[in-house]
Amino acid sequence: MSIKGLVLFSLLSILDVDGREPMNFIFMFPDTLRAESFSSYGLPLKTTPNLDEFAKTAVRFEQAHALHTQCTPSRVTMFTGRYMHVLGHRTQINLIQPYEFNYLRTMKENGYHVQYFGKNDGFSPDAFNLSVTKWSDDKGVSHGAIAVPYPGAGYYSMLRQGSEVSKDDATVNGDYRAVVKANAWMKDSPPQPFMLVLPGMGAHPPYGAPKEFNDMWSVEEVKKHIKLRPPYTPKKPAYHSKDKGIPHYRNLTSLDEDFFYRIQATYLGMISYVDWMFGELLKGVREAGLEDNTAIFFSSDHGDFAGDFNLIEKWPGGADDILSRVPVYARVPGASAEARGFTSKAPISLFDV
Repeated sequence: MSIKGLVLFSLLSILDVDGREPMNFIFMFPDTLRAESFSSYGLPLKTTPNLDEFAKTAVRFEQAHALHTQCTPSRVTMFTGRYMHVLGHRTQINLIQPYEFNYLRTMKENGYHVQYFGKNDGFSPDAFNLSVTKWSDDKGVSHGAIAVPYPGAGYYSMLRQGSEVSKDDATVNGDYRAVVKANAWMKDSPPQPFMLVLPGMGAHPPYGAPKEFNDMWSVEEVKKHIKLRPPYTPKKPAYHSKDKGIPHYRNLTSLDEDFFYRIQATYLGMISYVDWMFGELLKGVREAGLEDNTAIFFSSDHGDFAGDFNLIEKWPGGADDILSRVPVYARVPGASAEARGFTSKAPISLFDV
């Protein structure tokens, strides 16, 4: 079963084909999450306990891939169901236009209230107005101070020291504030049917998290369970190279192995923070009494090097699995018993949404 199959099944609710009330939809879509860093995708470290439990009641897609490894082109592809090149969405500045189909607009035009908490890097202003009923621009994670002072090697690694701010400080952590607002909104007799969208910053660099999560995974513990991919290997593209690639222009070539393991450990802490926020969102759904008529989807736009290959962030034309492979979970009310806890190994992409 593909995402498209699940969504088409769910969209039948719009037509009210069997007399039931149309179901609601929640789509949590944080930035920069690679599938292999989730414990339900096989990582030995328990990075995502809430999503692990959620996967027992949902369908998890083992081989889901983004069609682009930058935020905007990936999101535009997902929202429109069209390849990036069809209408010129090849870069971060080419946003969805009013003349283009997108499924948020389709939902809104079919009677859904589209409530949006988080960043918008997919829609032009006019298209956003046509597609979203109400928007609150709540986004961000407290990362802390820069770990390596300028001009030291590592200054451009995007590694931070971690924040002294708590995970539940909604005044600073915009991603968490979005969840708090979403939960309050759901408990306050929201207009139904609704589509609730939460596209937060997630684990997007810089690498750093609130104090409970920044040092959750030590370098020593990560090294016991994870072997980073080696740098400067043959047959890799030029942006991997030591003399003219990302390590060179970010001044990373003199850093030792442990520095990149520290980046990986911090990145895993950021993912664990996203997982905690997802758990808080699920509590809100339960407390609002919406579990039985709300479909919940969780995914991301692309992955991250996070220290692998001695690299950071991502690359626009990157085809590495750690950049393209993303987690996808889908839980739809009324799904068969076989679908609860099912893992689909068939390859899909965000295009299938």
